[in-house]
Amino acid sequence: MDFRENLTRLRLEKHMTQMDLAEATGVSLDVVVQWENGDSEPPIKDLLSISEALDVSVDFLLGKAEKEDTKESEDPGEVTLCPCCGREVKGSICLACEFPVAGYQSRGPKYAITSLGVYSANTNDTKLQVMKYCGITEEEELQALLDGSTRKILKRGLSDVAVHWIASRIDSSLLCLRIVEDQGEPEEELVNKPVVMETPKYIYKKEESIGIGGVILIVVLTIIVLSIF
Repeated sequence: MDFRENLTRLRLEKHMTQMDLAEATGVSLDVVVQWENGDSEPPIKDLLSISEALDVSVDFLLGKAEKEDTKESEDPGEVTLCPCCGREVKGSICLACEFPVAGYQSRGPKYAITSLGVYSANTNDTKLQVMKYCGITEEEELQALLDGSTRKILKRGLSDVAVHWIASRIDSSLLCLRIVEDQGEPEEELVNKPVVMETPKYIYKKEESIGIGGVILIVVLTIIVLSIF
């Protein structure tokens, strides 16, 4: 059974209307209707809200688990920690930083991501990315990252896969990143170690909608191309 069918069936089992589900998940009624019609699927940030509202695991909601894997039968003592952000994960994907934990295995040497202040005045975006992918939430720690006088450790004890995931999702135009090998040294030694891995290219995540401006730009470009030919 796929997500659309699961969503409708589980909602009805809970005696919830589509409006009830919309209010419980913080979206509009039209969005819920689109989900149940199969016209769209919820982004990862909404899956947790849906699973909580319907009291099932995300895996079961997506049709990736049997009935006994729902929240009622899950062992609360068995919790997986995300190898990137360190948050608790129940299912195949970390709903905080989106890291796919299913099948993940830590192997090889460990790495750390360090930073020497910020490149940009857009400190809010910097904080949001560090919070999401490194799990740093304390305001004092976040503010310290903006100080360019000394190097800071964003995350340590990471596998090659985890360090690549984090580094590719923090915009290097906002924060100066370095990847070094972590052999358990004290922090003051770790931050000054030489770089051992090139920082991967930043993966820019497009917005869900291109907006009116984007539509106008596409139309203008189309007219220019047609006029040329």
